[in-house]
Amino acid sequence: MICNEMVNEWLMHRVGKKELPKSWKGSYKQKGLELNSNSELFINNYGNTNILAYVGFVDLRGFSEEAKGKPPDEIEQYLNPFVNKIINVCAKDNCLVDKTIGDEVMFVLPELAADNGIPANAYIGRVMPQLLGISKELGEKYPFRIGLSFGEIRISKMQGKGFGEWTCLGESVNLAKRLHEYSSNKLDFSGAFGVLQSLENAKRFFEVGLAYVAGYLCDLSHDIIESPKSLKGISPYYGAVIHERKMSSHMARVGHRDK
Repeated sequence: MICNEMVNEWLMHRVGKKELPKSWKGSYKQKGLELNSNSELFINNYGNTNILAYVGFVDLRGFSEEAKGKPPDEIEQYLNPFVNKIINVCAKDNCLVDKTIGDEVMFVLPELAADNGIPANAYIGRVMPQLLGISKELGEKYPFRIGLSFGEIRISKMQGKGFGEWTCLGESVNLAKRLHEYSSNKLDFSGAFGVLQSLENAKRFFEVGLAYVAGYLCDLSHDIIESPKSLKGISPYYGAVIHERKMSSHMARVGHRDK
């Protein structure tokens, strides 16, 4: 909720005249990037600036059909394990959750190498296998769909008189969302990773990033998209489909991954 504690106290009143506390008028608690544990440091350093970052959208394929005809509390019970586990992974590995909308979680992982921080690739290489692990843990009732991009975004303040939030803007954000179109109806975990070709050194960022996103160090694999399809509102991009690594029957017997 976007209400602060004083408003919540007011909402809890069951009798008497209900008025907003005078000290609250004109102020409000903001949402989005502000609610992460490391938000203040992040916004103080990168607010109103352009940065390089991974942007990810994770949701459930077919969620609307799953929720159809169900009461809100039953939908909540279905979504909680999914959303909770994804947020926990993001918080542990330097990602900031921008927003949750129903079954969708949007996160941003800033590139901090230029500021003597740990490179984003080191974190995304930890995040992706954990997302796959969550998918396996939750089972086929939770078919993961992910769109992931790397590129330039702006950390921007969007606000009006009664609401405001910091959020991420840029075509790279749009690309991450549109990459959902590559998810497979036959897989419990699938999606795509992409980098806009307009980014300086885009091919290098794509190839190096892909090695961490879905390389040989984890149970995820990828297929390069040789002729990326046109995505609505998206400029040319380099892309790869992401999926769980397949194992040959021989490798499955001896316990080795098929490379």
